[in-house]
Amino acid sequence: YTSQLPYVVVMVARLPQPPPGRSYHLWLTREQETHFAGIIPVNREGFGLLVMETTDAAPRYDSVILTLQPTGEESPTGRPVLAWSSDR
Repeated sequence: YTSQLPYVVVMVARLPQPPPGRSYHLWLTREQETHFAGIIPVNREGFGLLVMETTDAAPRYDSVILTLQPTGEESPTGRPVLAWSSDR
């Protein structure tokens, strides 16, 4: 992080195309609060990325979850496609 590059980039690969009406949702948890970070679109090869702007000098998350769920859902639903936790 620098004040000139205040971004976090999340990349995924080798994911299947989502079925109609569903998309890959990224959820970030920090201090026991989970927030929607955005939808990660994937190309034909299954590669996708999401660029998020941050104001934190060193952003840290307790967990990151990628779900395949109905587009527009307001909370994580279903089984995670990918997951990461800081306590692993």
